Amino acid sequence: DSITIAVGMELPVDKPDNEDTKNILGFDPMVLGIVALALVGVGGGVVYYFKRDTTDYSAINSSFIEEKKAEPVKKRIIKSIAPKAELMTIECPGCSAQMKVPKLNKMQEVACSACGLSGEIEI
Repeated sequence: DSITIAVGMELPVDKPDNEDTKNILGFDPMVLGIVALALVGVGGGVVYYFKRDTTDYSAINSSFIEEKKAEPVKKRIIKSIAPKAELMTIECPGCSAQMKVPKLNKMQEVACSACGLSGEIEI
Protein backbone atom coordinates (compact mmCIF):
# COMPACT_ATOMS: atom_id res chain seq x y z
CA ASP A 1 0.00 0.00 0.00
CA SER A 2 1.29 3.39 -0.96
CA ILE A 3 -0.19 6.84 -0.94
CA THR A 4 0.98 9.63 -3.19
CA ILE A 5 0.84 13.13 -1.71
CA ALA A 6 1.38 16.05 -4.04
CA VAL A 7 3.29 18.89 -2.45
CA GLY A 8 3.52 22.33 -4.07
CA MET A 9 1.52 21.33 -7.07
CA GLU A 10 -1.80 22.65 -8.25
CA LEU A 11 -4.40 20.05 -8.43
CA PRO A 12 -7.41 20.54 -10.70
CA VAL A 13 -10.51 21.16 -8.65
CA ASP A 14 -13.87 20.66 -10.25
CA LYS A 15 -16.54 23.22 -9.27
CA PRO A 16 -20.13 22.33 -9.64
CA ASP A 17 -22.18 24.83 -11.71
CA ASN A 18 -24.27 25.97 -8.72
CA GLU A 19 -21.23 27.15 -6.71
CA ASP A 20 -20.02 29.62 -9.32
CA THR A 21 -19.43 33.23 -8.22
CA LYS A 22 -22.28 34.43 -10.45
CA ASN A 23 -25.76 34.94 -9.04
CA ILE A 24 -29.05 33.57 -10.33
CA LEU A 25 -29.30 36.06 -13.21
CA GLY A 26 -25.84 35.22 -14.43
CA PHE A 27 -24.14 38.52 -13.49
CA ASP A 28 -21.16 39.04 -11.28
CA PRO A 29 -22.19 40.67 -7.92
CA MET A 30 -19.46 43.30 -8.36
CA VAL A 31 -20.94 44.40 -11.69
CA LEU A 32 -24.43 44.52 -10.16
CA GLY A 33 -23.15 46.76 -7.34
CA ILE A 34 -21.48 49.16 -9.77
CA VAL A 35 -24.63 49.35 -11.91
CA ALA A 36 -26.80 50.01 -8.83
CA LEU A 37 -24.43 52.78 -7.69
CA ALA A 38 -24.52 54.35 -11.16
CA LEU A 39 -28.35 54.27 -11.19
CA VAL A 40 -28.49 56.01 -7.80
CA GLY A 41 -26.10 58.69 -9.08
CA VAL A 42 -28.12 59.26 -12.26
CA GLY A 43 -31.34 59.46 -10.21
CA GLY A 44 -29.80 62.05 -7.90
CA GLY A 45 -28.61 64.07 -10.88
CA VAL A 46 -32.08 64.08 -12.41
CA VAL A 47 -33.66 65.23 -9.13
CA TYR A 48 -31.07 68.00 -8.79
CA TYR A 49 -31.59 69.13 -12.39
CA PHE A 50 -35.33 69.59 -11.98
CA LYS A 51 -35.24 71.18 -8.51
CA ARG A 52 -32.39 73.65 -9.03
CA ASP A 53 -32.86 77.42 -9.18
CA THR A 54 -32.44 78.56 -12.78
CA THR A 55 -32.82 82.30 -12.17
CA ASP A 56 -30.12 84.33 -13.88
CA TYR A 57 -29.13 86.66 -11.06
CA SER A 58 -26.38 88.31 -13.12
CA ALA A 59 -29.00 90.04 -15.29
CA ILE A 60 -30.72 91.61 -12.30
CA ASN A 61 -29.48 95.08 -11.47
CA SER A 62 -30.93 96.42 -8.25
CA SER A 63 -30.70 100.03 -9.43
CA PHE A 64 -33.29 99.39 -12.14
CA ILE A 65 -35.81 97.68 -9.92
CA GLU A 66 -38.77 99.89 -9.19
CA GLU A 67 -40.04 99.51 -5.71
CA LYS A 68 -43.78 99.57 -5.40
CA LYS A 69 -44.77 102.28 -3.03
CA ALA A 70 -47.61 101.48 -0.76
CA GLU A 71 -50.77 103.26 -1.67
CA PRO A 72 -51.68 105.84 0.90
CA VAL A 73 -54.42 104.74 3.20
CA LYS A 74 -57.46 106.89 2.79
CA LYS A 75 -58.40 108.29 6.14
CA ARG A 76 -62.03 108.76 6.85
CA ILE A 77 -62.64 112.12 8.35
CA ILE A 78 -65.64 112.10 10.60
CA LYS A 79 -67.00 115.54 11.16
CA SER A 80 -68.51 115.86 14.55
CA ILE A 81 -70.79 118.65 15.47
CA ALA A 82 -69.63 119.99 18.79
CA PRO A 83 -71.78 122.55 20.52
CA LYS A 84 -70.17 125.95 20.25
CA ALA A 85 -69.36 127.71 23.47
CA GLU A 86 -71.53 130.69 24.35
CA LEU A 87 -69.61 133.95 23.96
CA MET A 88 -69.59 136.54 26.73
CA THR A 89 -68.61 140.17 26.28
CA ILE A 90 -66.13 141.54 28.81
CA GLU A 91 -64.52 144.96 29.20
CA CYS A 92 -60.77 145.55 29.56
CA PRO A 93 -60.08 147.34 32.87
CA GLY A 94 -57.11 149.22 31.32
CA CYS A 95 -58.63 150.74 28.17
CA SER A 96 -62.34 149.80 28.38
CA ALA A 97 -62.17 147.86 25.08
CA GLN A 98 -64.89 145.24 24.56
CA MET A 99 -63.78 141.59 24.09
CA LYS A 100 -65.77 138.42 23.39
CA VAL A 101 -64.66 135.38 25.45
CA PRO A 102 -66.15 131.85 25.35
CA LYS A 103 -68.05 130.79 28.44
CA LEU A 104 -66.21 127.63 29.62
CA ASN A 105 -66.98 127.79 33.35
CA LYS A 106 -63.30 127.73 34.27
CA MET A 107 -60.28 130.02 34.59
CA GLN A 108 -59.07 131.44 31.27
CA GLU A 109 -56.07 133.54 30.25
CA VAL A 110 -57.30 136.67 28.46
CA ALA A 111 -55.22 139.39 26.70
CA CYS A 112 -56.58 142.69 25.41
CA SER A 113 -55.88 143.17 21.75
CA ALA A 114 -56.08 146.97 22.08
CA CYS A 115 -53.71 147.70 24.96
CA GLY A 116 -52.00 144.33 25.58
CA LEU A 117 -53.12 143.99 29.19
CA SER A 118 -53.48 140.31 30.16
CA GLY A 119 -54.81 138.36 33.09
CA GLU A 120 -56.95 135.45 34.21
CA ILE A 121 -60.70 135.46 34.49
CA GLU A 122 -63.24 132.80 35.40
CA ILE A 123 -66.14 132.74 32.95
